[in-house]
Amino acid sequence: MNSSLISIIIPTYNTLDVIHRTLKSIEEQTYPYYEMVIVNDGSTDGTKEFLDEYAKYHQNVIVYHQINQGVSVARNKGLELAKGEFVCFLDSDDTYSSNFLAEMLKRQHETDGEAIICDFNYIENGKIIYRKTNFNHEFPCLGFLGNNGYFHFSGMLMEKAALLRTNIKFDSTLRLGEDILFTVQVLSLLTCFHTNKILFNYYKRDGSAVNCKWSSENWLNDIKSHQLVLAFLQHQVNDKKLLAMAKKIIVQRELAYLLFCTKSFHYKKRNEYIDTMDIVNLSQQINCLELNKSDRKKFRLLTSKNLFIFILSYIYYVIIRKRIK
Repeated sequence: MNSSLISIIIPTYNTLDVIHRTLKSIEEQTYPYYEMVIVNDGSTDGTKEFLDEYAKYHQNVIVYHQINQGVSVARNKGLELAKGEFVCFLDSDDTYSSNFLAEMLKRQHETDGEAIICDFNYIENGKIIYRKTNFNHEFPCLGFLGNNGYFHFSGMLMEKAALLRTNIKFDSTLRLGEDILFTVQVLSLLTCFHTNKILFNYYKRDGSAVNCKWSSENWLNDIKSHQLVLAFLQHQVNDKKLLAMAKKIIVQRELAYLLFCTKSFHYKKRNEYIDTMDIVNLSQQINCLELNKSDRKKFRLLTSKNLFIFILSYIYYVIIRKRIK
């Protein structure tokens, strides 16, 4: 029987109400050789005290407390502390199926892969939605960036040595979208394989950074994460189809931010961001990026600094579109 140690890295911040569910799903694993590395990122809701008490009764649990520095720093610290041959990252409000570790390790032995990816369930208000990963072994990034399938880094088992060798870690400068860059790096630099078994449960939780109403800062962080993805692909992969897809995503995210500014009536913020965009060059690339009709219309309306067009855009998107719906 295989006895490879697997380190499950769990960053947490103020999740006292749900973390017990996460830990229970790990305790119920059919594969016994694992450790939990729990990094408390400055919680103030009693999570710290709960974890200290929990660790007293579980010898395979490492608890590390740090001042609040963000989830990327917490995950990187967990990777630093991990002793396992393999590592997984699990958020403190999500869960594993009881056979997650066993099935992921079994698939790793079958393929000798450096990263194994599974399918997962998306759970919102008790409703379970199956997320099938349409995995392309030859071009795994195409499926991820093109939304041809669903990927989540918590549904991965990775060789720690492979992550260290390729210097893959979470970018601590990103407050949002750090998982996107991490996933692209894993899919691009590691030998990846897939199992179509549903082994991970992602819970949509109100109040999380992803699910709360976004601010201007959130949007800018999201755009930055995709710009870093493009820079990485240009340096490491340089595949024309991938680069075109990454550029298209950036334009779509920028348009989404400009639409946010318009709906919020932030004329100054919108113009400040337009000043950072290479509008002339983008206008020439629109056909190559294969934007749909709706995005093309947004591009024409939202990239104009004209006050009259801004007001017309506001009326259209906030008043007219709302009435049509």
